[in-house]
Amino acid sequence: RMAVGIYPRVTFEQKSRMSPFMYGEEFVKIPENNEPQVTAGIEERKEAAVKQTCLFIDASLLAINTETLNQEPPKVGACLFFVGAADSLTQHYKLDDTEFFEVAFRVLRYFGVSEQNAGLFLKGFSVMAQEPFGREALIEGGNAIKHWLSGKDPNAPLRLFDLVKKWKDVRL
Repeated sequence: RMAVGIYPRVTFEQKSRMSPFMYGEEFVKIPENNEPQVTAGIEERKEAAVKQTCLFIDASLLAINTETLNQEPPKVGACLFFVGAADSLTQHYKLDDTEFFEVAFRVLRYFGVSEQNAGLFLKGFSVMAQEPFGREALIEGGNAIKHWLSGKDPNAPLRLFDLVKKWKDVRL
């Protein structure tokens, strides 16, 4: 169930031409068929989902204006975008709903949401996911991380930039 294709150590020049989901000296690639191999336990798969989503968060926030992101609609949208990315990876790694919520909680905490607010956010998650705003953000996050990790679109994390601009005028 782990992503396949762990490549040997590579040079800096080689890394600059690879998709942006390297950690440490390893390069992890989600295969084209999107089918994970069953080689790792639940904890390893949860950890992989968290690490990859956190790298995605870092890449997504590179071009974001923090003032705009601190407004309520863009902040909520970004949280949903990142939870959508985490959801995509927990599905990829064949994790259940309980494990998804654990991963999502850690991802929200990494993004800077307080422990209490992350818990409240996830309690209201099913309601937010039914609303058009929430559904769009979740789908966008899931699609963006899939395209990024598959190598199809190295700029996929920057999709958040366009969405934040759109969300700043939304009323929740």
